[in-house]
Amino acid sequence: MTVKTGDTVKVFVKRHRGARGIWRTGTVVKTNKEKVTVKFDYAKPQTFSSVNVRYYKPLSDDEAKVIADKEMPLALEVLQKALAALLPGQTPPELKDGVIYGYNESISLEPCVYEQSTIRGFIDKAGYSVTMWTYNAGSQGEPPSTDDSLVGQFPTYGAAVQKFIETLFGMMQEDYWQSLGDAEMAKAWEEGEM
Repeated sequence: MTVKTGDTVKVFVKRHRGARGIWRTGTVVKTNKEKVTVKFDYAKPQTFSSVNVRYYKPLSDDEAKVIADKEMPLALEVLQKALAALLPGQTPPELKDGVIYGYNESISLEPCVYEQSTIRGFIDKAGYSVTMWTYNAGSQGEPPSTDDSLVGQFPTYGAAVQKFIETLFGMMQEDYWQSLGDAEMAKAWEEGEM
């Protein structure tokens, strides 16, 4: 793999012997066949074996903005049609500030940037992520909080919509069984069985 001065790259760096390495992003300041000198933010340039250096193409802000402005309304339309057919009576999801929310804002679909590995190196791609949100009421010693759980990242809004619906159905199913259990427990409590 050949990189040249000025290229943005990712370098596989081990912090200390025995540790797992991480990929850090930097800029090539000097290169030859076997060694590449890379400048990281807030650090002096360091020299690495060219084997540990891969080309990296970050996503520009303009490319990422295309999804939020043009494709999220299309994703919402596809999602609303699919939900109307697959789960009739379900409150339709809404688009707020470039993010689609559904099921009382407990699931979202939004633009994201994900990294794709290629033969030459790494490329940032614009895509879509689906996330579940859980509200915790808190307790006497803990304040209320909201936890997020990433379901996945997808290259197309069609794939994200499909996972959104699949996840939504799973959440609805879990809530249904939980409510049945709660009703049985309440009934047992009223009848003095508990």
